[in-house]
Amino acid sequence: MTKFTGARKVWRVLAILTISLVMIGVGVAQAGIIRVAILPFSANAPQDISYLTKGIRDMLASRLAWQGKVQVVEPDMVTNALKGVKAPYNDEKARAAGEKLHAEVVVFGAVTMLGKAISIDARVVKVGQADPALTAFVQAPNENEVIPKINAFAQRINAEIFRRPEAVEAMKHQASGEESGGGSSGKAEVQQDDGDEHMSPLNPMFIKKLYGVRSDRFWRSPRIHGSVNSIAVADIDGDGNQEVLVLTAKSLRVYRHGGDYFRMVTEYKDIPLGAYLYYVDAGDLNGDGRPEIYISCRIAHALASFVLSFDQGRFVMLENNITYYLRMQDNPWGEGKVLFGQQTAADMPFWGPIYRMKWKDGKLEAGEQLELPDVSTIYNFVLADLNGTGGRPMCVLSGNTYHMRVYDRRMQPLWVSSEQYNASDLYVWYKPLSGGAEDESIWYFHTRMLAVDLDGNGQKEIIAVRNSDPSGMMLGRMRMFNRGQIFSLQWNGMSMVENWRTPRISGYVADYAIADVSGSGEPALVLAYNMREYGGLMDKGFAYVVAYTIKPKELSSKGRGQ
Repeated sequence: MTKFTGARKVWRVLAILTISLVMIGVGVAQAGIIRVAILPFSANAPQDISYLTKGIRDMLASRLAWQGKVQVVEPDMVTNALKGVKAPYNDEKARAAGEKLHAEVVVFGAVTMLGKAISIDARVVKVGQADPALTAFVQAPNENEVIPKINAFAQRINAEIFRRPEAVEAMKHQASGEESGGGSSGKAEVQQDDGDEHMSPLNPMFIKKLYGVRSDRFWRSPRIHGSVNSIAVADIDGDGNQEVLVLTAKSLRVYRHGGDYFRMVTEYKDIPLGAYLYYVDAGDLNGDGRPEIYISCRIAHALASFVLSFDQGRFVMLENNITYYLRMQDNPWGEGKVLFGQQTAADMPFWGPIYRMKWKDGKLEAGEQLELPDVSTIYNFVLADLNGTGGRPMCVLSGNTYHMRVYDRRMQPLWVSSEQYNASDLYVWYKPLSGGAEDESIWYFHTRMLAVDLDGNGQKEIIAVRNSDPSGMMLGRMRMFNRGQIFSLQWNGMSMVENWRTPRISGYVADYAIADVSGSGEPALVLAYNMREYGGLMDKGFAYVVAYTIKPKELSSKGRGQ
């Protein structure tokens, strides 16, 4: 399963570069021979990986050459054209080399190896034109899953760009199982699977552990430009349909999924200068019958969170400059939602107790203080009735080491996991006073945990993510998450056991929710994941929203799954 999933991951992202080349090919003169220059791929690794960079270039060159149609510039000519040009190459250097070589298209990039994990960052530019570079970024757990795909990648180029008959015919047999690289048409992808005995009853894409039947499908949004920090799902305009709220660092975007389409309907960008948006939650806490939108915001070392409503097609500010981080959860003591808050300080990322927030006289203020384990922060815990017996909830949290911990109703420790969950790439700078440190320190937040009853047995299960970093998060301030996977875990009285897991997702899973986003009457696991593109001194990225449809499991007369 791991090898197959990784191979598909490489193939999908290589297909993005192929599509980029297709778009470039349209603008290249059709008369005469098309010249393509492939620059040496730069190497970023502690060891010598020249065999890998040379192999990528040579395989592409030998498979793209087509007598009388396509000419790949000889490597020696490329080397001569690059004399005096220092790697790594950028768009300007690549275009200059292309002019010297009389090439219409230039392909270049970099290969990074960290341990066994490999990432390839490729760029394609048009020579003599100022169009932005088209990019592709692929990651794989080892080199064996990269090199074989170069052959298939070249075949795809021959089919899509040069229309070589044998390549076109070969691609017809693969097209039905291939996923699109995303686009701007607004049309959502829908995938369906026949299923097998290893599937969860909730969705055939989920890999079961305790039970399994066949079920439904998933869809994926078109590409969202920029990285997503957080999402929430709510009917903010009161029309009976759920909107997907997508939070980036500088704006709140509202999307709607209807039929085959997933489109942005509005965006809130009235953000103070220097503000950074971390998390979004939505729910009706003030009792007016319509969800409020709670956004955790920070400006430098101060919190400036705010609350919005959406009325008659526009955003309305209900309150701003709130000096609390905010987090909403399903009410563990009853119906509806609850909102928690915690403050910060210049010398520590979190300061003071965690409070249950409430509205009073039109203002959001701190209410009762929660009794939680000492290691709790507002974003690393969830309260839930894990036994399904009612009464005071138990606590599940992911500590500073990201190991999941379960506490009883008196907040005494019961269990700790060996695996890590809910690691995040969101962080904040702070300046500790102890020890006389002069430099600022960095604190990474946690991703969300959910407490839900998806299988209908009356017992809450925990939905948590496991984001993987090839370095094991051992690079200090840097994190390089390259895949994520969401798990459903349930308390059996002694430990948390796995119900199901999603397939591995190529990228960093930023946030997720459970909601009916399509109006089908069935809930879905809605998640946002980010993929990064590296270029120059900055890294940019894009994101997707994915929804796995959930079909509740049929229950026996006792309320337990059959």
